Amino acid sequence: MVLGDLYRGSIERYLLVNDLLLEAMSSALLVVDVQHAFFEDPGLAHDADAVLGRITDLVADARDAEVPVVYVQHDGESGHPAEVGTRGWEIADRIVPSDDEPVIRKRACDSFDDSDLGTVLRERDVERVVTVGFATEQCVDTTCRRALSEGFDVTLVSDAHTTVDRDDLPATTTIVHHNAVLPTVVHPERAVTVLPSAEVAFDRSSTTV
Repeated sequence: MVLGDLYRGSIERYLLVNDLLLEAMSSALLVVDVQHAFFEDPGLAHDADAVLGRITDLVADARDAEVPVVYVQHDGESGHPAEVGTRGWEIADRIVPSDDEPVIRKRACDSFDDSDLGTVLRERDVERVVTVGFATEQCVDTTCRRALSEGFDVTLVSDAHTTVDRDDLPATTTIVHHNAVLPTVVHPERAVTVLPSAEVAFDRSSTTV
């Protein structure tokens, strides 16, 4: 079996079980590094305004359904666009956390590293993290992979994560690549699934997506 066939098989298997998993999983919306430096003033992220609009809608939908919204905030070092205490470090104005929504601060791409993210999710009986934010190939990718090892299933919202354009790699290519590859990550009990924002519907009665 060639590698391409293996990837296609993995995608088909995870898409097949996805319909069942989504109905059974208690979910949280995980908002990764949606901060002024990346999305506003004017923001570094590709297609920042449109992506932030979709994230804003998902936050509102999750709140309406009483689904937990958990924020991750990157603590940048001195001189970093998201340097702690600067305007760039703050969560984007359009999705400012409410008083009862936890904000997990981190210093690494891995949102679970040296943080209480896992504890916060388990305290809320979360089994699946619906993941959005910045940057696709760094904090979003690493957090999705680590979530599997921490015992959580992942739904990556395909049009609600973004990154920067690089000289040799357009952001759109990076986004498409990760939407295709992350569902192929192999884990014996957990899976990454990918859905567009239009297909993410939070269920008020069961807090599933």
